[in-house]
Amino acid sequence: QEAEAVDPAELARFLPAWQNVDAHRPAGAGPDRLREALVPLQGIALTPEVWERDVLPRRLGAYSPTWIDQLTTGGELVWIGAGAVGRTGKVALYFREDVRLAGPPPANEKLERPEGEAHDAIRARLDESPSFWLDLVTDLEFEREELHSALWDLVWAGEATNDAFAPLRARRLAAVGGQRRPQRRFTSRRKAGGETIQGRWSLTDSLFRNAPAQGPRARARAELMLERYGIVTRETVLAE
Repeated sequence: QEAEAVDPAELARFLPAWQNVDAHRPAGAGPDRLREALVPLQGIALTPEVWERDVLPRRLGAYSPTWIDQLTTGGELVWIGAGAVGRTGKVALYFREDVRLAGPPPANEKLERPEGEAHDAIRARLDESPSFWLDLVTDLEFEREELHSALWDLVWAGEATNDAFAPLRARRLAAVGGQRRPQRRFTSRRKAGGETIQGRWSLTDSLFRNAPAQGPRARARAELMLERYGIVTRETVLAE
């Protein structure tokens, strides 16, 4: 009886304030404020560009890509693909200690499993251990472009992830290179690695090992939604 519908305009005014949109000044922005902002946003699937251009800066007051790089490369934050969108795709962010209970993005239940020899080879290699891009190129007998395309198919299907955020900022086929070159013992010149090949790739299955049953996971998702949108009454909205 305490829950009562409010006018859409009142709700539209309340929700941004509840999520601290434009509530902070640039002073004090940093990794700690980023952590606080990401807690209720876990599991939301957005493109990397939207995350870094719109969502995070508006909730922090200021934003630097180095902050999310720090959380991901340190192992505190993980990302999971949630469907391709043109030449990019959507990703959901989770704290590593929460992802096992929260589960993968709900939309991933409807995604098709990528099939192909290159896909299977990458799965088998990453099942052995996390691997750098150059490890995959060296160990798997596929042309770089085919291997790279298959890897990103697995990413957007939610099967593969990286311990860095930087690959998500790069264009899909950047820094892939051309045909496989004959192997030489040493090379006198080295090209700098691009953003698409930073960090180690791994399978997301490892994040959900020993995950709880569907019941506790559904409850965790419900609690996350309440954290995101709040349990509010008409009086709470009007008071805000």
